[in-house]
Amino acid sequence: MSLYNGTDPNLPVYVSVNYTIYDVSANRRMYGPGGGYGFFSGRDATRAFVSGCFKEDLTSDLRGLEEMYMPIEDVPDEELTSAQKKIRREKELREARANVRRQVLHWQNFFADSHKYFEVGKLIHDGEDEKGEKRELCASAQAARPKRSEMKKGTAAKSQPTYPPGVKKGGKH
Repeated sequence: MSLYNGTDPNLPVYVSVNYTIYDVSANRRMYGPGGGYGFFSGRDATRAFVSGCFKEDLTSDLRGLEEMYMPIEDVPDEELTSAQKKIRREKELREARANVRRQVLHWQNFFADSHKYFEVGKLIHDGEDEKGEKRELCASAQAARPKRSEMKKGTAAKSQPTYPPGVKKGGKH
């Protein structure tokens, strides 16, 4: 996959989202070296598409990414039992994981539904990216986490697509 990063003008330029490879050669200026999205090329950078951390998260490893949707506990004197807090946390964790899945699907659909780009294959998921410790959230994703005190009672953080620099809302560039 790394050969298809745009450095060789005789090869196509590929990006991968969730192990699906897309040919983005139609926009070589953007996805090639020096282009605004060149960092995505020649790799699966699913985590960066979701987190918006375009330097730190150029990997397919999604472990721990749901934390970006989990509220920071900043309400010290809640009148909930530990059992109620545990149930709430489990519910929020399920919702956070669903938010990550929605984000991944959003970016898969962005490339799959494009008239410029097309699917060329699948990467074999060998688990290599997922070895070792769970990745920490990058600073900007950590800073964007919701605070319990700012949330409406009973709701969890909602998924909003994160767009790379230069991509307008709706995913168009």
